[in-house]
Amino acid sequence: MGIYHGKNARLYIGGYDISALVLGVTPIQEREMKPYAVCDGGQYHQMPGLAKDTLSIDGLFDDNYMTVLNNLRAASSGYQVVIPFGTTLGNRALAVKEARLGKYEQNTVVTDINKMSAELVAEDLPWDYCKLLFPKDTKTEDGNHTSVDDSAESSDGLVAYLQVFTCGGDDALVVKIQESSDDGSADAWADLVTFTEANGITTERKTVSGTVERYLRVAWSGTPTYSVNFAVVYKRI
Repeated sequence: MGIYHGKNARLYIGGYDISALVLGVTPIQEREMKPYAVCDGGQYHQMPGLAKDTLSIDGLFDDNYMTVLNNLRAASSGYQVVIPFGTTLGNRALAVKEARLGKYEQNTVVTDINKMSAELVAEDLPWDYCKLLFPKDTKTEDGNHTSVDDSAESSDGLVAYLQVFTCGGDDALVVKIQESSDDGSADAWADLVTFTEANGITTERKTVSGTVERYLRVAWSGTPTYSVNFAVVYKRI
């Protein structure tokens, strides 16, 4: 397996792929430590406080992305964020259901490239450590993707993230995660997760409980003729 390095990382926010703008991303899991004293000789101890997960972004400013940036800034709620560490099936990824824009800066200079920086603060849930189940791709007809072999079934459910980057108003895209114990040989593929029908740029996070079979794959369908572009990541709980 090839190593993960900077040029393979991607950044998807709220149904927009802004990877071309990004020089670096820094996901941070912060736990504030509260000091307290106990009667054991005057020693101080540390108690974990509230969690705060953030994402710092350093990138390039590009007028071609102003519509995207304005849409993100104007959003009335947080954004789903997915950061694949590569573009190959099974690569690791980080994802969070909802993050709000805490800070956005533009650095305009005369003798250098114009740059931007931003900080997003995760709400509701911390970062999920996921796998890439469907690398971002364009599809124009119904089908399914190569499966991921997780070596064994699990018993505590699954969390899944969908980001749809391109989808027409009447494409009626339906994306599913399917499972099988033997890669569909004797155990036919069965639907595990069905995302809400999409007719435009959208994101969704879904969870299921109980047993999850060893093999997983993504299947999709739409209303012909259609052209959609999307990505899926997941995490066994």
